[in-house]
Amino acid sequence: MRPIVVALFLGGFLITGLGGLVPCAVWAEGPVTAAKPAAAVRHKEPTAALYFGGRLARVGLGKEQKEKIRAILLAHEVALAETSARYIEKRRQLRTLIDDSGATDDSIIGVAEEIGQIEGALAVERNRVLKEVMGLLTPEQAAKFKKGRLSGKRQEGGQPR
Repeated sequence: MRPIVVALFLGGFLITGLGGLVPCAVWAEGPVTAAKPAAAVRHKEPTAALYFGGRLARVGLGKEQKEKIRAILLAHEVALAETSARYIEKRRQLRTLIDDSGATDDSIIGVAEEIGQIEGALAVERNRVLKEVMGLLTPEQAAKFKKGRLSGKRQEGGQPR
């Protein structure tokens, strides 16, 4: 082996052995402290914020608009969270039925119909949120918001919308 490779290899062992993996205070954003539990660090966003968040971030909202939109999202949080939870549960139930060799066609169809009804309820609630949010946007912001939704880059099922 070349001497430089050996030197780098031994240097790496030396640095690692002397605690080189400890965070460097120069790179740290603040004082090094004990790690917080994940639940304390994580910020809970409303369910609607997950749906609309990316598009809203690109329209250039003012501070007052952000506060009002957050209030709207929080007002609809309960309905959207309950409906989303039911939707997820029914989707899991459908997957279980599909994988069950003893499941009847009627049971699969019944769960699939329930999923369709839940998707409809979710779409109606999202539309209510959308109407309230659009009422707070300026015409320029509304145009950007709509453009983000109707972009030709978005695909569903492999085909442009």
